[in-house]
Amino acid sequence: MKKVIAVIVWFILLVALVGGIVMIYRYTNGFNEDFKTFYIERDGTKILTETGTATFEAGSEVRYGVGYTFDLPKSETREYSVSILPNPEADFDFTVNGVTTSWRKVEGLERCFALDKRADGFTLKIPSYNSIADYLREIYAGSEIDISGAFTEGAEGEISFFLLRVSSYNDAVKYDIAFCVLSSVTGYSITFSSVPGGNGWMKKIVCPTRAEAGEVVSFSWEWSGESPYQDLQSVTVKTESGTSVEWSWAADYSSRQFTMPAENVTILVTYGHSVHGDEDPVTGYSITFSSVPGGNGWMTKIVCPTRAEAGEVVSFSWEWSGESPYQDLQSVTVKTESGTSVEWFWAADYSSRQFTMPAENVTILVTYGHSVHGG
Repeated sequence: MKKVIAVIVWFILLVALVGGIVMIYRYTNGFNEDFKTFYIERDGTKILTETGTATFEAGSEVRYGVGYTFDLPKSETREYSVSILPNPEADFDFTVNGVTTSWRKVEGLERCFALDKRADGFTLKIPSYNSIADYLREIYAGSEIDISGAFTEGAEGEISFFLLRVSSYNDAVKYDIAFCVLSSVTGYSITFSSVPGGNGWMKKIVCPTRAEAGEVVSFSWEWSGESPYQDLQSVTVKTESGTSVEWSWAADYSSRQFTMPAENVTILVTYGHSVHGDEDPVTGYSITFSSVPGGNGWMTKIVCPTRAEAGEVVSFSWEWSGESPYQDLQSVTVKTESGTSVEWFWAADYSSRQFTMPAENVTILVTYGHSVHGG
C-alpha cells in the first residue's frame, strides 16, 4: 500500500513539474526571455517579446487585449498603461510656423488614433491620413507645417513613425511595438474654400477631395442668392507651399479645370460687394471663420462679422453639433494673412470671444478632436 501511495505522489509531482515547464515555455516565448506575468494579445495570439513591429492599414480599427498570467476571473482588475510615442529611430526635422523642431519631441499622438482604453484591452482607430504631415496638422492645429526634404519620394509609407508602448501597472513589464501605417488613399488632397462665410453661402460644391498628380480636376459651385456678396472677385488654386496653379474653363464652360500637381492644393473662391454709382464701397478687412474637422460642417450656428475696421473690437461665438464624433475643443486661434497670431479674450459676460481687428484680413480657426481618457 505504501508503494502505491509513493507512486501516486511521485506521479503528481511529475505532472506538476511538467506543467510548470509547459507554463514557463509558454510565457517565455520558448525559453527565450524572462517569465512574463503581464502580456498583450492581438487576434488571439499572446505577444511576449519586449520589442516588435506591426503594420496597420489606414482607416482600420486595431484591438489589443491585456492580461496578467495568474489572474482568475474573480481577481481584482489590475491597471496598465498604454501610449503612442514618436519612434526615435524614425526621427526627422520639420518646421511649425517657420520654427524647426523634431519628430521625437512631438506629444499627444494618442488623440490622432482615438485611443480607447478599457480594463481588458484597448482599441486604436487608424486615421485615413495620406502623409505624416496630416498627423502633424492634427497635433499643431492651425499652424503651418513644412516637412519638405525630410523624405525621399515614395519612402514615407514604409517608415515606422510610431511606437506603441504598453506597460504593466508597476512598469515591471513593458512592450514597445514600432508600427507604420499603410495609406488606404492615394493622390493628394483638394480643399475647397470660399470667403466670406467659409462655404456658408455655398448651395452646392462639385469638387473631388483627392486626385493623382497629373490628373485633370474639374470643379464648380452654386453661390446663394441670399448672400449680400454677389460679386465674384477671384478664383485661385494654390499648393501647400504657396505656388499658384493655373486653371482654365472646360470646353462647355460648365466648370473650371486644373492639372493636379504632386502636392495638396486649396481652391479659394472670393466674393464681395459690387460697387456701382452711389453704393458704399466695402471697407475694413475680411474675417473668415473656419473649423476643423468638417470645414464648418459640424457648426449649427456661427455668430461672427465678415468684415471689421482696424482697431474695432470683434466678437464671435458658435454652436457645435452634438452629433459630431469630435467633442473636445482643442484650440481657438486668430491669425492674419501674413501668419501673425492675434490674441483673443473673453467678453465680460463670457458669452463670446473677442479680439481687436488688425489692419489686415484675419482667419478664425476653431479646432475640435477626440478626448483621450485612461492611458
